[in-house]
Amino acid sequence: MRNKYYTLMVLSLCLIGLGCATPPINERAEAKLAMGAARDGQAQMYAKEEYQKAEKTMQQVEEAFSNKDYKNARILSNITSLQAKYALAVANWKIKADQLKQAQGTLQTAMEEAEQAQLMLENAKKQLH
Repeated sequence: MRNKYYTLMVLSLCLIGLGCATPPINERAEAKLAMGAARDGQAQMYAKEEYQKAEKTMQQVEEAFSNKDYKNARILSNITSLQAKYALAVANWKIKADQLKQAQGTLQTAMEEAEQAQLMLENAKKQLH
């Protein structure tokens, strides 16, 4: 009787252990989506360092998956998602900063042209009087 109880307990623990070692498919998919969003958001160009960190971590995710190290794969997937989202945020900020600089340049040019037009108008008025 004791032997059956011991065998049942060992089998239960094994099943519990297997349940915890399930592949983090959703986390990995979320990391891949975040990487795709960062790539689409031009993070490779505008947030190169941040994006490369996320890429490196994503490679570690794939290695952990290959090695069936699902605990680390889950953790690394979550880290990858955060890194990719951060890279996208940095890229968006830099893109907006560039757009602002361009707008300021356009505004400056427009103001200079307006001043020139005003001078021309004043000269034209003087010639008429």
